[in-house]
Amino acid sequence: MNYRFTYIPFTAAISGPDYAAADEPLYFYADIISPGVEPYSYYWTCSNGSPSTDSYYQVNMITSGVGVNLLITDASNNNAGDYQFVNWNGLYNLMAEPNSKTQSDDEIGNIFPNPTPDYFEFNFKGAKKNSL
Repeated sequence: MNYRFTYIPFTAAISGPDYAAADEPLYFYADIISPGVEPYSYYWTCSNGSPSTDSYYQVNMITSGVGVNLLITDASNNNAGDYQFVNWNGLYNLMAEPNSKTQSDDEIGNIFPNPTPDYFEFNFKGAKKNSL
């Protein structure tokens, strides 16, 4: 009887967002596409964050975009990796806050953070009051 063996290389991929708003927290996960020999060690790097050795990675979005690298090494010292770039979608996550505690319908509010030197004017008419 003849046996034929096919070598399947150890491969991995990053799961995470393709677009995000400025200052939005981003979460990335390592997906093993074709397995190596367990256990695995993980090494994440990013264009604007600290390295990590967890099986997932978290970093905040910046307006120029974020590049994330993943390197996984298996118990036999085989490597698999991936790279993902997250584009800035041009949006900012903003928080609106009334100037006083009594929130009237026509009150002018503040926006944090203010991404431009422009003046933002809005009112709270019909707005829901949420607590953090």
